[in-house]
Amino acid sequence: MLRELTVLGEFKPYGLIAEALDSKPEYNNVAADKYDYFLFDPEIVRDQCELNDSDISESPFGDQCDHELFIRGNTIIWSIGSRVFKRFTSPTPVKMACWCRLGDTSEALLCVLQIDSLTVCSISGELVSIPLPCTITSMWPLPFGLLLQSVAEGERGKLSIMKDFDERTI
Repeated sequence: MLRELTVLGEFKPYGLIAEALDSKPEYNNVAADKYDYFLFDPEIVRDQCELNDSDISESPFGDQCDHELFIRGNTIIWSIGSRVFKRFTSPTPVKMACWCRLGDTSEALLCVLQIDSLTVCSISGELVSIPLPCTITSMWPLPFGLLLQSVAEGERGKLSIMKDFDERTI
């Protein structure tokens, strides 16, 4: 059996559209094709306390739209559908970003890996920047924290788990 597929059109991350609408000069300093984005389920960022509520229709996380994180240069744009929900601008270029929960917090946190620091952003806008004692090449969210991978010269990669702001084994 042969199925024909119909191409609906080229996918374009909403972050690109938001940048074009902003027409800010700082976007001109970054290569046009050098960006990253990912779509994520709104359940990731929904507060654990909110999950217990029966009516979440008032929450921006209760809708059925796509949620996207768009990363280019030192800017992260979080969009819900075709609407920019939050925007984060870092003083240095962003290497990676991911959602995770640290410690006993019920709120999802956006962890932003930069060259020499890890910035943790709450949905409400609170920022904590943690200087990194070594070069971190990658990070992954875990159910209980954040896994950081560092590379020391002449060694294999070293993995560390960040469980909380105070208890970290970097």
